[in-house]
Amino acid sequence: MFSNSHLGIVMVVVSDMDASVKFYRDVLGIPCQYTSPDWSQLSIGGVGLGLHIQGEGLPVNSASGISFGFYVKDIEPVLATLAERGVTPVRVTQEDFGTLAIIPDPDGYGIQICQSKYNAGD
Repeated sequence: MFSNSHLGIVMVVVSDMDASVKFYRDVLGIPCQYTSPDWSQLSIGGVGLGLHIQGEGLPVNSASGISFGFYVKDIEPVLATLAERGVTPVRVTQEDFGTLAIIPDPDGYGIQICQSKYNAGD
């Protein structure tokens, strides 16, 4: 199912956006695509690194504050295939950037599947 896809994004929950952007961009040298108070995105090796400010239900937690995701062209058949395989999304939402589904891995870590308006999932 994902053999023709690619790892799209890794998200890190942060407590201080400015300090985190400066660290990843200036200290580590990862190119920054854009910044905002709630979300900033960098890119390395074709994979986005998203920094998301902590909030209710989304705490900074080094044990579980990082997730990763896949971009797909069409999320519906992907979710249908996952359902056939016994995987139920924890959440599916319509966001400004597209459709986002979160599925749990065996340990409960959330894996993002995104049909983005900005990335066709090539």
